[in-house]
Amino acid sequence: MLNMYGVYKIFKDGKLVAEEKNKLTLLGRSNALSTMIGLTQSFASTLGIGVDNTANGTGTFHDKTDLGFSVGKYPVLSSSLGVDGTKDLLVYTARINDTSKYSIRELGLFSNQLSASSDLNTLTLFNFESGDPIKEIVGGTAYYLSNADSYAEVATFLLNNANSRIGSYSVNLPASKTIFIDELNLDLSYFYASDSLVLAYYTTAAMTVTLKFYNGENYQSYIFNSGTAVTAVNDAYPAAGSATYTATGHKFAIGDTVIISGASIGGFNGTFVITDVTTNTFKVANATTGNPTFTSGLAVGVGYLVQSIVKGTTTIDWSNITKIEITTNAGGVAILDGLKISKFKAIDSVDGLLSRVVLSSPISKEAGSIIDIEYNLVFDLSAG
Repeated sequence: MLNMYGVYKIFKDGKLVAEEKNKLTLLGRSNALSTMIGLTQSFASTLGIGVDNTANGTGTFHDKTDLGFSVGKYPVLSSSLGVDGTKDLLVYTARINDTSKYSIRELGLFSNQLSASSDLNTLTLFNFESGDPIKEIVGGTAYYLSNADSYAEVATFLLNNANSRIGSYSVNLPASKTIFIDELNLDLSYFYASDSLVLAYYTTAAMTVTLKFYNGENYQSYIFNSGTAVTAVNDAYPAAGSATYTATGHKFAIGDTVIISGASIGGFNGTFVITDVTTNTFKVANATTGNPTFTSGLAVGVGYLVQSIVKGTTTIDWSNITKIEITTNAGGVAILDGLKISKFKAIDSVDGLLSRVVLSSPISKEAGSIIDIEYNLVFDLSAG
């Protein structure tokens, strides 16, 4: 039997800082077998870096088709054959030496080709850095967020905030407040109805963030909901020390903080740290035992989220976007970290995700650091 898997080795400034084993996608397995028997010249062409931390898949193969929020793609610089005991290896290397700053949470290997200067499949609109021309209305007058000395700000830039992953800054947007960017002449007409808007943000309570794209006076709204509906505690009475929640399609990972509310047993309500995840469940440290019901509807967990909404068919003219507006509702504070639009990617041999892994511990990528990634595609011929 042939056991096939991948191993990511991450080097920061020449020092090995992480080594993570991962599963391939179905496309990855197909490409690997094609490469092994000589039908294709190369298994992979680019390496993607992401800041999302959606749980690794628990099935035989990964079923994801892209990274949750990619901050860049880098060409595979070299490929070679290797051997580790009885295991044959295909080794691929990539180097990340750009001037950006972010927290590396996930890695993915892609089969698609990278253009000379950019990845045309995604467009980052804002990383919410201090140089972005973000405005707010105070006393009937529009001010840039950066002019902190001239008025009482309702929104602020946060420097190196613990709840940020992209760049040096994020935007702290309190409840029921609005910021906007109106110095735009943005052409998004080449993005289709099947493409998605992607928002990376953190909330301190269950709340919604509304995004509006304006073409003149006309606009299209998109609502991002920070709550993750928790529909059940595990069927058996949980042992003291943990409680498992069912939350279909949640975006949480080990180490994230969540707020649980609405349980009839008070000890299940409060702020907790996630200790384990699967695709549709998460577990938190909880000393309370019992099997609570939810008396006020569904319980809600909040934390750092990367959410996608399909752009869909709209009536506005996407070739001339003049303004983008972001508003919060009542409930808490939203810390905005990144906004992008991503093209829907068909999964075929030309453009697709071959493998993906969530790092056990995030790696901080500073502006001056060099990150080298070595990916070993392992063919374990001794298995079975």
